[in-house]
Amino acid sequence: MHKILLITSSGGGGLLLSATAKEQEIKQQDPLAKIIRKDLLLDWMGPVIGGFGRWYYNWAQKNGRVFWQNLLVRCNLYADKLFFPFIFYRTLKVLLEEEIDEVIDNQPVGTSAIIKAVRCYNYWKKKHLKLEKILVDLPTRHYRFLLKSLKNLSKKDKTYLRLVTIEPLLETDQSEADFWKKYAGLKLEQIVYEKYVIRTPFKKLMGKRREHKTCPIKIRVSSEPEKNFFERFLACNSSPVQRLFDGYEFLINPEDRLIVLLLGSQPARNATYQYVEKIMQLVQSRSEHYYLFVFADRFKHQKNNLFARLFLLCANKPKNLSLVPMSFQEDETIANLFHRSDLTLTRSGGHTIMELMAVAKREKWIHSEAKKSES
Repeated sequence: MHKILLITSSGGGGLLLSATAKEQEIKQQDPLAKIIRKDLLLDWMGPVIGGFGRWYYNWAQKNGRVFWQNLLVRCNLYADKLFFPFIFYRTLKVLLEEEIDEVIDNQPVGTSAIIKAVRCYNYWKKKHLKLEKILVDLPTRHYRFLLKSLKNLSKKDKTYLRLVTIEPLLETDQSEADFWKKYAGLKLEQIVYEKYVIRTPFKKLMGKRREHKTCPIKIRVSSEPEKNFFERFLACNSSPVQRLFDGYEFLINPEDRLIVLLLGSQPARNATYQYVEKIMQLVQSRSEHYYLFVFADRFKHQKNNLFARLFLLCANKPKNLSLVPMSFQEDETIANLFHRSDLTLTRSGGHTIMELMAVAKREKWIHSEAKKSES
């Protein structure tokens, strides 16, 4: 049995989705493979340090705190040194206990510690493992702070690294070899270009044309309170919907317009609300019927919850707009939404961008929390 250690992190939904995509890919190639998946924050750093790290990142995402997000990224190099003993020990322990045959890592922290654990494991077990490092975000010069941990690796450590990514966004007169040498300190032969590391439902839609026919979109609800609240939204909409055991199915006609609003796995609440307000204003003078599917985080019975805030907008909603707020959905639903969409508006990490590039056929807008200074 082929045993694979897959290291990921719950600091951001994109890393977890990328890990799921890799698991699906492995199982398709080798159904008997055993995947040992470890969350570096929660499994290896513990509930106090790791739990705080996850909370901090998610808090910054939900509240649109760009400064604190950037600070967290810049602190990665310090985290590499501070937590080196923890990560090295945990990695080596799993390698030895499980007798691992392959190591895959898609998160940015502790690369040096992980590689050194792999080297020790190779020495003791007479193996020849390398670390397959997957870049979830797009490789650009703005990603240099995360690539610096690779650049700082020793010359020996770099020989144990295999970097999997998509082609970088180059600057003027810059070659791919120059890019990787400048920002990661790696040779081009150490880089493996893989078009999209995406989940199976998205792969199934790659290359498929968006057909001119009615498209069913299934929305899942996770609890009875959420279902009851969803019914209140349906009462505000004029579009037909089929009620299912675990959710609802909307039938999107070819002439309908579909907008998807997805501001991350931890949606920026104020920005989401403001976008819905603005879209309502824009579509009210149009003749077409619009569907606005809004990812609104987990459903909670709270006054400031995004579901409750969006419901207050229903009273002034244009008749030609169906507002559909959702908690996070299954892979197939998101893939179908992206593929059928006329417009996607996302605060996209690299993984979401890859899935959009793979299946979305129409307009793709990228949201940013950064504010330009007045000039």
